[in-house]
Amino acid sequence: MYFRQYWQDKRLQYTKELGNISLDGRQADNIWVPDTYFVNDKRSFVHDITVKNRLIRLHYDGTILYGLRITTVASCMMDLQHYPMDEQNCTLEIESYGYTTEDIMYRWEYGDNSIEGTENIDMAQFTLVDYSVQAKVQNFSTGQYPRLSLIFRMRRNISFFILQTFLPSNLIVILSWVAFWINHEATSARVALGKRNLTVPLSCMSLLGHTPFYEETASCLFCSGVHTKFK
Repeated sequence: MYFRQYWQDKRLQYTKELGNISLDGRQADNIWVPDTYFVNDKRSFVHDITVKNRLIRLHYDGTILYGLRITTVASCMMDLQHYPMDEQNCTLEIESYGYTTEDIMYRWEYGDNSIEGTENIDMAQFTLVDYSVQAKVQNFSTGQYPRLSLIFRMRRNISFFILQTFLPSNLIVILSWVAFWINHEATSARVALGKRNLTVPLSCMSLLGHTPFYEETASCLFCSGVHTKFK
């Protein structure tokens, strides 16, 4: 994602005639920047090919645009009572690590319109139903800290569940019956056939778990059935 922050530092004001000035991203180490972090982050990194992906743009009144290209994995507590026909609310929590509300305040620059690109989100297991943003103050023993919340409402794709869990499980059970058609004395043949018949659907389950639903991945299960029929 592209994570952009705006703030004003009057120490960086200059004459209006110069217009906006774009700086090398490495200059972020030489100016003050907010100590923003993702509260429910599990793993994150800033892209650095070919250089660290950072943007700094100055306005004559001291306003600074600081942008980062980030990949983050965030935790989400789910309620699975209605699985696989459930809807989940997941959040991305953004907060200042060391500055309290006496030093800094966070707000969404354009409200709900601060989030862009949601119409292009494509996930295998979920469909994005809606999203909203919040700004609040979080209380800790060390003080009150500003926090921004991005809340996603997602609906699980039942078709993915059928292809990922229900259909492969039934196919494995059906394929296991093939071994009973072989003479009980042909032990090695029964074991080899059973192992081969299980390899393809298990591989499909792994494939479908990491790719969106397309005809190419769905046909993997069909091919495994044809493979078994002609063996």
